Amino acid sequence: MYAGFHKSVTPLERFIPLGQFAVSRTVDGALVANLPLDYLVWTEPMAKLFTGANQLVSTLSGIKEKQIWLTGTLSPRARKEIESRGWKINDRAEAQLFNWVETYPDYKKPEERVPSGMVTLNFKSVALGVGASWGGGTLTFQGRNYPFSVSGLSLVDVGISNYTGAGKVYDLRSAGDLVGDYAAGQATFAVAGGGSAMSMKNGKGVTIVVLKNEGQESGTQLSVGPAGMKITMR
Repeated sequence: MYAGFHKSVTPLERFIPLGQFAVSRTVDGALVANLPLDYLVWTEPMAKLFTGANQLVSTLSGIKEKQIWLTGTLSPRARKEIESRGWKINDRAEAQLFNWVETYPDYKKPEERVPSGMVTLNFKSVALGVGASWGGGTLTFQGRNYPFSVSGLSLVDVGISNYTGAGKVYDLRSAGDLVGDYAAGQATFAVAGGGSAMSMKNGKGVTIVVLKNEGQESGTQLSVGPAGMKITMR
């Protein structure tokens, strides 16, 4: 992306470290951040990222403009927040930044999968770092509800006595296949309708994706214990 910007937009002078990222500076004094993202949404971590970035940029001399170039696009809220912080946004820029290359690898976005079912997760009296053996949930599969119990999950938070979350289930052929030991992992497919907080997969190939920001308690996160998570039907 930076090579394409250098050849197709404006020559770059050098790269500059900006926290954990590297951005570039053009010969005419613009600071450029190229982001290979399909869709950017505004979140609390994103707000902190831009606040920190602006603080670092304020220590640099001779910066006349701040630019963000996206291969994809962004939500209206993200656009408003980023522009209010002084950044000029150029989205859907993949073709422009790669038109200098005769051929480049054909990037295929992860295929969005249709879930087999949905789960709700419920925990009570959860303490920090303690496996939630008293937790449970309900699987909704082919028009029926199946209650289950969960062990090996805990909340990464303090003082939370009740938690309710939601998730999507993939590659489930029968309700009984939900049973088993799950290990934390990363989903290899896109999850329609939002990002995931955590993905888990059992030995039968069933994947559970816990949805981000679906919990009743704001700011909480679920964590899988060292031995993994175990589901049993009630």
